[in-house]
Amino acid sequence: ATRAPSSAMIRAAATVAAAIVALAALGAAAAPFTPKTTTPQAPTVASRYANASASVSAALFEVAAAGYDAPLLIVNITAEDHYGAGLAYGALLGNQTVANFKALLAHEAPAAWERGLL
Repeated sequence: ATRAPSSAMIRAAATVAAAIVALAALGAAAAPFTPKTTTPQAPTVASRYANASASVSAALFEVAAAGYDAPLLIVNITAEDHYGAGLAYGALLGNQTVANFKALLAHEAPAAWERGLL
């Protein structure tokens, strides 16, 4: 049986999320984002995920574009419920999501004691 998260867990998660948003806002103010206009190439399929028992199918596409160091990622998920969508997202992009989160924290809170506060 799945237990609902306690109010203390929800408050803790909200506090962490607020701290991350605040750090990201400070970083964004220091280095503003400048969008690039480009004509992308046709997307290629980087990977696929399917789970017939959960009625889930997903594909991760990469689109190369001039001016960007890495290809842009586009994910297309079809699922009957949020559980299936989350499962597919995790299977396709879980490792990249963790790497992005760690890179954000390392950039915004470079000292270990700062990351400990989060």
